[in-house]
Amino acid sequence: AVVSTQSTGPYWAPPMFYPGKCERPRCTMQAMLNAAQDTMNQTINKFKEKGMWNNTLLVYISDNGAPEETYTSNYPLRGYKNSLFEGGIRTPGFLYSVNEEI
Repeated sequence: AVVSTQSTGPYWAPPMFYPGKCERPRCTMQAMLNAAQDTMNQTINKFKEKGMWNNTLLVYISDNGAPEETYTSNYPLRGYKNSLFEGGIRTPGFLYSVNEEI
């Protein structure tokens, strides 16, 4: 089945972020990651443009877990979004700064 690139729900990204011809639902997830990476790059470049990057602490966190009713998986963690198992509460994230004093 071809995944729609129309804005119809939470799983959507602009067509320019899809990897080639998209015929699998996972292509939408890849497109969403591509769009997030592009947005992050634009944000970092704007901080650099304004001369603010050297005094910035970047905090990046994810949403908690995959929803149970989709094709996604939290394996090897047990549980899904809104559950109390690690698959529903563990959230990846990171902090970054070029300034060691921050």
